[in-house]
Amino acid sequence: MEAIVNRIEELRFAMISMATEKGSLCDPEVVAISQELDKWIVRAQQWVLH
Repeated sequence: MEAIVNRIEELRFAMISMATEKGSLCDPEVVAISQELDKWIVRAQQWVLH
């Protein structure tokens, strides 16, 4: 679980940094990171439920 949490934090930081750099939450690179982050959050939720 620690690896999942670490990856979530890495992606969260990357998304915030990219959004700040691009000046938009709608930038395709920001959206791509957000989508990857969503997948990892779902993994964490599934791990907790099982």
